[in-house]
Amino acid sequence: MAKKLPTTGDRLRLTLKGWQDWDADLAGQPTPVGALEGKSNVNYLVRSGDHEFVVRLNNDNLSLGVDRNVERQVLAEIAAADFAPSVVFVDHSVLVTTYVDGRHPTLTDLARVGRLFSRIHRTSTNVSLELDPRQQVSDYVSRIRAPLEPAIRNCREIILSRDLPAPQSPCLCHHDLLFENMIDAGDRLVAIDWEYARLGDPAFDIAVFVETYRLDTAEAACLLSAYDGDGDDLAIRIEYYRELYALIEILWWCIRDPRAAVDTRVASLTERLRGSL
Repeated sequence: MAKKLPTTGDRLRLTLKGWQDWDADLAGQPTPVGALEGKSNVNYLVRSGDHEFVVRLNNDNLSLGVDRNVERQVLAEIAAADFAPSVVFVDHSVLVTTYVDGRHPTLTDLARVGRLFSRIHRTSTNVSLELDPRQQVSDYVSRIRAPLEPAIRNCREIILSRDLPAPQSPCLCHHDLLFENMIDAGDRLVAIDWEYARLGDPAFDIAVFVETYRLDTAEAACLLSAYDGDGDDLAIRIEYYRELYALIEILWWCIRDPRAAVDTRVASLTERLRGSL
């Protein structure tokens, strides 16, 4: 998974120099091995002896909806779970976790993904912050500097005018559980990148995955069968949230990179909404 290492910045050097503060039994300072993939933050694979770690240098742009305090709380609560990497160091700008070797799962692993969702959603938590996807749309719109394109504005008005299906009791949700944020460690799937984690409707958490990979009926059925949720009601809420998430993804890119080409995404969502009216 490692790529060629780009120029190492001061933050990485300072993090590695502080290795003695890490919760790990190391013989010496870790050294960089390579850069790891990541859309929002800069990630490095580092090694000390037989120990490998991921150093994440946080993106300071918190307008994307990240709450580092909640992420830290979640990581502390799931420390004993085998579906998350172990944290060895964390502060306001850096997160260091154990490196989980393996591959990203694929559509052939949908049953395992469904069980991973189930385990996360059944994990007890003391987190109080809850994600409201409809409010997230409003928050993202308020953070976009340029005037909202008419086509995007029209999609937003149609989606937000619809009645929201009665949500299930909120539970711990990852909110970004995509293949790129899962590692197949052989005997288990491990979820990484918990920066959007908080309470939420489990149907929205699953809808993010279903919408991203455009699962067909059979694929979604495989996922939900392994999830063992609340049947038809869950499926109805997922369908509602799929279009809402498609809008959120468009707005996310408008914030993350104003130059990003979202025309295709907007046209696709517009056509879907037109067909469901």
